[in-house]
Amino acid sequence: MDSFPVTQSNGGPLLLLETASLGLWRGYGSSGPSDEDHYEIACSVEGVAGLIPLGEGWAVALATDPTQPAFFCRVAGLLCVIASFGQLQEDLMTSAEIAMSQAPTCQLPLAVTSTELLVFEASLSGKEARLEPEEREERLPAISASLAAGDYWLRSHWLSDDSLDESIAHVFVPKDSNSVSST
Repeated sequence: MDSFPVTQSNGGPLLLLETASLGLWRGYGSSGPSDEDHYEIACSVEGVAGLIPLGEGWAVALATDPTQPAFFCRVAGLLCVIASFGQLQEDLMTSAEIAMSQAPTCQLPLAVTSTELLVFEASLSGKEARLEPEEREERLPAISASLAAGDYWLRSHWLSDDSLDESIAHVFVPKDSNSVSST
């Protein structure tokens, strides 16, 4: 069984975005042309995931418990971001495969144009997310994964095993795929 690098937040949501949009994310205490704080926007997301317009692209706030670690993996050939408390990655991946056969809790349309995706603490700016460990003030680094460009559904599934109480799998399903129902 492979082990995957993890990241987590010191408080607030995790953020998923394409590397092409990395420089646009301003994080906590930011202000820009719209004078909106990106971190506050991410924190205002309701539910398990929320789409945030970002320039010509997008970011997704993954509303998880602040101390919940997250990692990228492949389940049934599909890229996933799984967030969970202290469970074995192998157990989480097995539960994710079972959950993927059921209707998702949340489904967001994403047009992926870059081939690298990142997950990191939403309070960080895009620049801070890529800093070396000694420059990050004890925060975990961004984690990354490759995904072919194309149109996807990001489907979020609660993992229903009692021991996986607060676990969520966010799965990238190609829109043209028949492998999972498109509720």
